Amino acid sequence: MRKLQFVQEFIGSYLLKIQAKKVVRELQACNFEHAKTIGIVYDAIDQEQHKKVASFAAMLMETYGSQVQMVGFVSNAELTSAFSGQFGCKYITKKDFTWYGDEQNCIISDFIKTQFDILIDISVESIYPLLYITQLSTAKFKVGRFCDKNMHLDLLIDVKNNESIDYLINQIHVYLSMIKVNK
Repeated sequence: MRKLQFVQEFIGSYLLKIQAKKVVRELQACNFEHAKTIGIVYDAIDQEQHKKVASFAAMLMETYGSQVQMVGFVSNAELTSAFSGQFGCKYITKKDFTWYGDEQNCIISDFIKTQFDILIDISVESIYPLLYITQLSTAKFKVGRFCDKNMHLDLLIDVKNNESIDYLINQIHVYLSMIKVNK
């Protein structure tokens, strides 16, 4: 079973690299003050993690007046019903991908096609479905945690000293608030 999973991940990663090279987007640095639309992807491990990300999204909407869309990855499909209807977030699972790693859900394709001013990856681990979304997204400015698999992002936040979701969210807020944009 492990060999099959390894082969699937290898093929999926290879095909994703090919698809990512074809993505055309307008790269433009953006801060929260100027962002009209923000996309957030995250690992919905449990209710606590979901609440932290939802709270961050609510703060962005309230403070900056941004439109925020969220997609959470749920490892267990049964958890989607526990989270459903909360804060307008949509959820995806591994079942939303083919055996070779291509999406087969309109939630994913619609999110990827949305040209957000900022796309934020709030995950402290590398998860293929979230990598898929962030690599193929047409967002103008992509932000997330620094790691080897996230080199497609435009702003990488180093959190190796504290890999908690709270710290990552805090650092994303700090750095995106510091960016000066001439508009």
